[in-house]
Amino acid sequence: MGLSASPVQGVQLMDHDEMLKFIWDRINDIALFYETRGVMRFQNISSLNAKLIGDASPVAGMTAWIVESKQLITYDGTSWQRVFPASPQIYTGTTTPAASLGAVGDVYFQV
Repeated sequence: MGLSASPVQGVQLMDHDEMLKFIWDRINDIALFYETRGVMRFQNISSLNAKLIGDASPVAGMTAWIVESKQLITYDGTSWQRVFPASPQIYTGTTTPAASLGAVGDVYFQV
């Protein structure tokens, strides 16, 4: 089986002489390669955490879009972080928020 790697990211590509019977293996290889490098999309953080466990554990550099909070996050090797400059989050409530709520630039309205 003739394989060559792309010059920048090292994705395994088919050579022109590779037999067609291996095409599904190559398509699978390419899909798995881009799955960890593309922007994944999840409804919320809970669904992200439910999917990325075990063999699919996140690796540094993974990026995900969280639909509910409209946040782009990236995995730094330890935890998920918002990609900055992030849009400020707006919180409301009847009591002063805990210091751990939100991030620099977020807005809180006490009602």
